[in-house]
Amino acid sequence: MRERTIRIDVYLSAEEARKLTSLCQLSGLSKSTIIRQSILGCEIKSRPPDSYKDLVRELSAIGNNINQVAHLANAQGGIASSQVAELTDCMSKIWRLVQEKV
Repeated sequence: MRERTIRIDVYLSAEEARKLTSLCQLSGLSKSTIIRQSILGCEIKSRPPDSYKDLVRELSAIGNNINQVAHLANAQGGIASSQVAELTDCMSKIWRLVQEKV
């Protein structure tokens, strides 16, 4: 069963319709969602660029690598200098990726 059972028809001016369509394109949300969020006082934000998906995927992979090194360090009571260098390299890569995408 539908969560929302009340239907409301609304008349818009041409300018209001253009603004609503523009907000939909900017945010990636449907007209219904834009209207509901506006009623609730939510701020309509633009969706992040598609390149952010790639950034999040790469950051996740790097985070997994760092977590593996941390797990190993906890199990062994320390880490080798080569592993510290690997972590430093991962952090540098994170910084470069963020600077490129922002």
